[in-house]
Amino acid sequence: MLETQSLLPRVPLMPVANVAAVMMAQSTGLMGGGTAAGPWSRFQLPLPSHVKAGRILSFWEDTNHYSAKRFRNHYRLSRAQFRAVFELLKPELVKRCGKSEAKGGGAKGHDTPPVSPEVQMACGIRFMAGAAYQDLAKSFYISDAMVYVCFWNFVEAVNATRDFDMSLMPALEAHAEGDSKLLDAICAGFTIKSGGLINGCIGAPDGCHLEIRKPPLLKSQESVVAAIVAATERRKITKVRPGGRMPGQGVVNPRFYFNYKGFMSVNLQAVADAQRRFIYGSVTSPGSEGDQKAWACTSLGDWLESNPLPPGYYFLADEAYKADEHCVTPYPGQDLPPDKDNFNHLQCTVRSSAIECAFGRLVGIFGIFWRPWRGTTGKFGKVVLAAMKMSNVLIDYPDDEFEDAAFADLEDSEQQRRTPQGWRRSDGRDRPPSGQRRRRDHAERDHSAIRDALKEEARKASYFRPGSSRA
Repeated sequence: MLETQSLLPRVPLMPVANVAAVMMAQSTGLMGGGTAAGPWSRFQLPLPSHVKAGRILSFWEDTNHYSAKRFRNHYRLSRAQFRAVFELLKPELVKRCGKSEAKGGGAKGHDTPPVSPEVQMACGIRFMAGAAYQDLAKSFYISDAMVYVCFWNFVEAVNATRDFDMSLMPALEAHAEGDSKLLDAICAGFTIKSGGLINGCIGAPDGCHLEIRKPPLLKSQESVVAAIVAATERRKITKVRPGGRMPGQGVVNPRFYFNYKGFMSVNLQAVADAQRRFIYGSVTSPGSEGDQKAWACTSLGDWLESNPLPPGYYFLADEAYKADEHCVTPYPGQDLPPDKDNFNHLQCTVRSSAIECAFGRLVGIFGIFWRPWRGTTGKFGKVVLAAMKMSNVLIDYPDDEFEDAAFADLEDSEQQRRTPQGWRRSDGRDRPPSGQRRRRDHAERDHSAIRDALKEEARKASYFRPGSSRA
């Protein structure tokens, strides 16, 4: 008997147990966002009520089934924090949606609704948290290119919102005009943290290397000259170095981004207050430059050259910076006298609990820093500043319902904060982490009267390093 070909399309057999899984995957967008085609398209379910023409119309309805912990893990904010931040960012996000999207209509000639401001913020903060763009495109029913549009809209909105501005430069400018309330508020935090032994500290500066891919090289000599001229005139940069970041996608010399740790990076110079809040940040130097040179090339370094700090105000920094009357660093050398050794412990304890923990929170919360940055170095600075401001949001808008279990180690016992793992030498004394250091002879020639005065205050208060004899 001749076999007759069936008029029906051949459909491969599938276990009955997997049919429900396929239907659920298609309805939730895991298999093409609800627009699957092929032999299993007959299992396609209608899109949810809050999704129309491939757009999420209600972000809160889409995440209504999330538990508090799951929402926090996805968006790094609680629902209350998300709503508070969104109300501040909404004017800037709506402004970047375009006139047609701000009115609620789609683009001309298209029936697809615009991406709502809530979805733009959610997509941007999830991308900053380390999510892949492919997953975000399926989760929010948008294209891969739209994920990057939402991300950059979110970054620009955060940086343009005045409520998230860092406070050190406004405090210094206000103090220059005679108002010292903002600066004194920063000092009060360090006074409380040190038990009254450190008065007048306005911040703890330090550098952090953020990994990037090797930047491309500017091809022609004309483009190099044009980049230097543009950097000098448009950005008003007074100090241009051969390895500095220039406008555009290319750099003058990519080798200057190779740091002493063995990878390509940019040098983030930041200042934190006693509450681990970033009060200043700048990404202007390649990874090969030390903290002292990178600090001198920031806008804050330029401002301090023409507007020195008044007597009594200073920064707490590590040994990579130059000690003077406005920068207190540890005493250099080993086997120091007890009074200097005890002061070094006090200085390191207060400083590391501010800036080091702030860097740890920044990198730990936002997964975009867990891998090398693939974009241009010029745009990376905007991403870093936006992430620093969002890190401040978690401190400025506390949520009592959720405990930061992932960062509980930062709130460990006092002894563990004083003696971090890996800092203890064989003789039982603490030492700073190995790495970038200024030359020992340079550090030994540095003199700071304010450092000597703080050392005497600590000695009079009988402050001593745990495990050592009283001085």
